[in-house]
Amino acid sequence: MKLLLVIELDNTLVGNNRAITALNQRLEAIRNQIYLVYVTGRSYTSSRRVITKAQLLKPDYLIASLGTEIYQQGVLLEKIGQIKSQKIGIEMQSGQLLATFLH
Repeated sequence: MKLLLVIELDNTLVGNNRAITALNQRLEAIRNQIYLVYVTGRSYTSSRRVITKAQLLKPDYLIASLGTEIYQQGVLLEKIGQIKSQKIGIEMQSGQLLATFLH
């Protein structure tokens, strides 16, 4: 069974290069045991720039644009339009991470 590790990018992960290097090394050691997810309010394009510039590990999933877009290894899974209230359910099923949007 894999664990889900969700990390917020802005003001949490980005900014300390030494810490990022240490974190990357630790995550690489357990990479096959986790799903790595980055969460940010940024757009997909801006998120990818930050990930690349900071030399972060590529995530399995990226939740971007204030939670309205979920990407799996760069492929858009779901996009929520102009919805005022939303609930996002994430569950594991047969080794796959599933995102369900309820509105």
